[in-house]
Amino acid sequence: MSSVDLSATHVRSGTELKFIVDEAKVNALLEKLSTTLGPDTYGGGDGTYNVASLYLDTPELASFTRELPGKWRLRRYGNEDIIHVEYKAKPAPGQVVKHRSTVKAADIAEIGSRPKPKWFARDVEANHLRPTQLISYTRQAYMGLVDGIDLRVTLDLDVRAVPIDAYIVPERGEKAKPIVSGRVLEVKFEDAPPAGFLADLSELGLEPMSFSKYRMAMICAGH
Repeated sequence: MSSVDLSATHVRSGTELKFIVDEAKVNALLEKLSTTLGPDTYGGGDGTYNVASLYLDTPELASFTRELPGKWRLRRYGNEDIIHVEYKAKPAPGQVVKHRSTVKAADIAEIGSRPKPKWFARDVEANHLRPTQLISYTRQAYMGLVDGIDLRVTLDLDVRAVPIDAYIVPERGEKAKPIVSGRVLEVKFEDAPPAGFLADLSELGLEPMSFSKYRMAMICAGH
């Protein structure tokens, strides 16, 4: 994993399309990805790494019910000693705006009582945010230039979740249960859609759909 400036706060926007991939179609998809794109080196040589996210919500679960427009989470990649504090919103279908800062994993115990950074502290106080779900999976990430368009494509497998009400370092929960039948494919780009690439996915029987890991975790938990 690459080093991260703990003092930095980043805002990133773009477009994100999601697909659910049946296991029967995975091999054909992997062949397409490996011949079109290269591995995202952020995850090491083969672009594969583990992701764990602790999601937060209001007491009324306003993020889950979409009464609030975004999601708050604490995300950790592999065994990194840092945690990414994120707010992710979708101002329009497919459009994504992400506000991200980083904190030391060793400081996780203080986040509940003394949230940081400042923007996150304001959100926690204003919305009375608290932990609700721990979601983890293995990610295969690809990137490259296709028809002049910078693409980042991720395929998430073994997506699991477990309800949780405490601030902990995000990692695979011992009691986590599968919440998705198949794998979650995400195609990410900034401007024009990759029409040719999307047509190839359509030939594999894959069409974009509305899907949220957090919402599915909450539904599986009985909400």
